[in-house]
Amino acid sequence: MEGTRKHREQETVQIDTRDILFICGGAFVGLDDIVAQRLGARESGFGAAWHDHEVPKRELLAQVSADDLADFGLLPEFIGRLPVVSVAEYFTRDLARILVEPENALVKQYQKLFAVDGVTLTFTEGAIRQIAATSIRRGTGARGLRSIIEKTLETPCSVFPAWKASKEVVVDEAAVIRPGSVIADL
Repeated sequence: MEGTRKHREQETVQIDTRDILFICGGAFVGLDDIVAQRLGARESGFGAAWHDHEVPKRELLAQVSADDLADFGLLPEFIGRLPVVSVAEYFTRDLARILVEPENALVKQYQKLFAVDGVTLTFTEGAIRQIAATSIRRGTGARGLRSIIEKTLETPCSVFPAWKASKEVVVDEAAVIRPGSVIADL
């Protein structure tokens, strides 16, 4: 078989996708704007009607169509393999589980990073819940978890040579709310 457009010499394998169920998940940032534009929920210009309230994102996404997905950038051939489109929302406890349960969970990654220098990094339950809640409030979902942790640990990491004498760094709820207030047990 001839390869792809960029790699003509690469061998490809043909797969019959008729009996394969595709499940797609993600944030799909901006899809709600496409649906709102189609529905006329957001008008602009001199003749635009003023709306007293904005349509909630959940209600907009519940009305997503194949055309909206195509406008978003998905290939029509792929959209045809998605017979059901559903909207899922993040819950704080789901994002909290993502932070701690997987084998390569973010909390475990940072704990190993600190352990290299002999420092025990501990996240309280409140901190885990607050990181998840912050991500939901920002609308970033699981993608935003790392940046929240990075911001929370920014001060300890920037002055890490001085913190190497510490035996333990504790991240609590207050540290997530006010980055830079991480507690160190010296």
